[in-house]
Amino acid sequence: MQKDLPDQISESKPVAAQEDGETAKRADHKKKVEKKVEREEKVDEALEDSFPASDPPSFNKTTTGG
Repeated sequence: MQKDLPDQISESKPVAAQEDGETAKRADHKKKVEKKVEREEKVDEALEDSFPASDPPSFNKTTTGG
């Protein structure tokens, strides 16, 4: 006589599938973090490139001959 398995056991995923799911979640999180770091690096680079433009213009007294 075969006993019926409880619903929890019959519906649970195999351990390997659960680990694959966790690995996929970690990979997805890592990808998101890498994209965020890349965006921040681009912003930092743009700020560095635009820095002289944020300085006030220098004042140089000029004279004309005449």
